[in-house]
Amino acid sequence: MTHAGHRAYKKVDQRTVPVILVKNDDILENDCNLSVSSYVEQEDTREVINIAEINAKLETLVKEGNELNQKIEAIIKELEQQ
Repeated sequence: MTHAGHRAYKKVDQRTVPVILVKNDDILENDCNLSVSSYVEQEDTREVINIAEINAKLETLVKEGNELNQKIEAIIKELEQQ
């Protein structure tokens, strides 16, 4: 449950942090819950991952791995014939 409030910034320990002022009525409507998460949404800081790019890299790595395996098998066959 996110309430619109007055947004501001405050300097705290050499950092500027966001603050929000919530109306008393909004707090009462929220059963006097003073939990910050009741009034402020967390910023999504997860890394954006490009799945298509990762799949392309994986395909290239699998192809290179298969080529290396073929070379290794050829070397082993050659050594066995000696």
